[in-house]
Amino acid sequence: MAKTIYDKIIDKGKEDAKVILADGLKKLEQLKLEKIEEAKNKQKDELKKQEALNQSKKQAALINARREAKKEEIKLKQALLKETVSDAVAKLDNLKQNELFDFVLKLVKEDDLSGKEIIYVNKKDYSKYLATFSSKKEGDLVELDKLNNALGKKYELKLSNKAMNLDGGFYIVSEKYDINHSYSALVDNFLAKLEADLNKILFSEVK
Repeated sequence: MAKTIYDKIIDKGKEDAKVILADGLKKLEQLKLEKIEEAKNKQKDELKKQEALNQSKKQAALINARREAKKEEIKLKQALLKETVSDAVAKLDNLKQNELFDFVLKLVKEDDLSGKEIIYVNKKDYSKYLATFSSKKEGDLVELDKLNNALGKKYELKLSNKAMNLDGGFYIVSEKYDINHSYSALVDNFLAKLEADLNKILFSEVK
């Protein structure tokens, strides 16, 4: 039986549908491949970012570990320095008279005093300081003539017999200021001078 126009249209539609379907499937497959490739590339990028982040974290952790080690090293150095300085200062108790004289003379010269100040010591050291720095007898305020002569004409330093609570060393008093040359103060002053250098080491770039 000859096909009618209607049948021909149906057949043509079916053929077109097959072509469209085939083309659609081809495009769908291509799109799927593109999406898979895109996902792979995205995954690679994420892995690279993670690697870079991990490397950065590792580097930061390494720097932090080195910095902590440096902190511990500095703490140990501080403790050793303090112990060494404390031992050295403790030996001042055993200075001979001429050594004590030179030691005090050096400190007082560095103080740039007016010359009218009064020096205080603890009860234990009073007799030693009196004999070392003065030819006078004990009194409320005794002129330190030996020390004054060594310092120069303007100096009229005196030693008080009022004991001060010091661990050793001496304390200078004037109307406008006080200067602490006790043993503990000497240790603290020495360590304070080292503090800047220690901080510089601590906060310098850790390689």
